[in-house]
Amino acid sequence: MMIFLFLLIKYYSYLIFRILVESKHRDAEYLIETGLVPFEWKRKIIIRYGGNYLSKKYALRRLNTLIIYFKGSPLVDSEESRTILLNKLQSISIEWSNIKWTEICPWQKN
Repeated sequence: MMIFLFLLIKYYSYLIFRILVESKHRDAEYLIETGLVPFEWKRKIIIRYGGNYLSKKYALRRLNTLIIYFKGSPLVDSEESRTILLNKLQSISIEWSNIKWTEICPWQKN
């Protein structure tokens, strides 16, 4: 019984880790391709903030968290690709800081 419980815990921790890592990489890919807020972030923004200016702060905070993750992630192919990825994400962060929120999320009227 204890072995089964141990294996079950290990399996779920592996599964959760995989889901979290996969979502970060998926979000980064979407950001680099489009420059817009990923769908999962949009859903959370609508639920939490409804459309006020705090939603821009939330998206910028999520983007900065993603940048911090990729600075130390061992799952990046090489240092060259890490540099390219970080440069693109940082340029998106600067761009988002300087434009209106409705340009990042055209579905939201601010």
